[in-house]
Amino acid sequence: MIESFIVTFLANPLPVRIMQMFLRFKIMRSVYRSMRYVLLPFVPLYLLLFYLKKVFSKTYTVTVPVICVGNITTGGAGKTPAVMYLARLLQRAGLHPGIVSRGYGGSESKRGALVTDGYRTYLEPEQSGDEPYLISMKLRGVPVYIARRRIDAIENLNRHHDVDLVLMDDGLQNWTVYKDISVIVIDSANPFGNGIALPAGDLRETRGAIARGDIVILNRSDSISDQKLIELKKYLGKWCRKDRIFDAHYTEVKLYKLLDGTHVPVEVLEKRRVLVFSGIAHPDSFVTLVRTFNPLSIETITFPDHYHYRSKDVNRIMQLSNEYDYVITTEKDFVKLKGFCVNEKFHVMEISLSIEQYDELYRFLISAISSLLP
Repeated sequence: MIESFIVTFLANPLPVRIMQMFLRFKIMRSVYRSMRYVLLPFVPLYLLLFYLKKVFSKTYTVTVPVICVGNITTGGAGKTPAVMYLARLLQRAGLHPGIVSRGYGGSESKRGALVTDGYRTYLEPEQSGDEPYLISMKLRGVPVYIARRRIDAIENLNRHHDVDLVLMDDGLQNWTVYKDISVIVIDSANPFGNGIALPAGDLRETRGAIARGDIVILNRSDSISDQKLIELKKYLGKWCRKDRIFDAHYTEVKLYKLLDGTHVPVEVLEKRRVLVFSGIAHPDSFVTLVRTFNPLSIETITFPDHYHYRSKDVNRIMQLSNEYDYVITTEKDFVKLKGFCVNEKFHVMEISLSIEQYDELYRFLISAISSLLP
């Protein structure tokens, strides 16, 4: 009974839930960023609780291979684009992957639910969470299941759907599921945040966790100089094999109208006044991407990560749109704008992940999976 209580508490510690509510308000996020170093004394306590969770968690093994895609920092390093990239790679190899997610922010996450069977989507974004819903829109033939207990989601896919293996979107710090292959995604421009663990920093755990990665994907590798990229790879080589580190960047940037999905060339942004809004972990990286298309000016509106838009939010953006030529948001935000009234200035920027050493990644991943399949 005591062990069960400890596991439950560490899975959803009250201080973390209080902090999540606290950070929903913009002014509170600003206060937290400017004063987070006063929380330094609590870092050892956080790490102690983190590793106690590992000790007390029971690890389950399932009959299908599990590939976990995660990171060691808070916020977005590009895990979900990496999951979709790997799913397509596995499909090209003739395999049938399924995807599981916690479904953060989704109302159905606690009890668990099927988002899509690969062909039909059964949930709305507010039920599934934004990222699982986006995956259901972008991938065909890949079932997606959400559950707070990831093992429940995996067992459901394995029992009721024709899958050869399961991709777990996030979960590197989840000790309840045995991972056959761990993929760690790192933002090349900001690999370790401020280098300090929570709650004073950005690290979910110590940097040594990189050693658990069978594959390391350096996302946005084109955002730093060649010399810095070489130095980063050399540093990561302390924990992982250098031939398992892969360079990735966003490519095939497309723009389409939110109203009807009509694609327009991204070059239309050149010398135009642009308003960018988003509710993602690192909005600055998205703004930087938009800036590469040489707009005349950029103004930004930011919301908390996984933000659920309300009428007053959209109305505010609508009013501001009169002063701009284009209003741009992300696909992750787009899925939560269904049902809202917007004008023709609203556009969605679609991006795809590309990995430079594709052949090497393909050979390693397929070989590793083949050894796990019956």
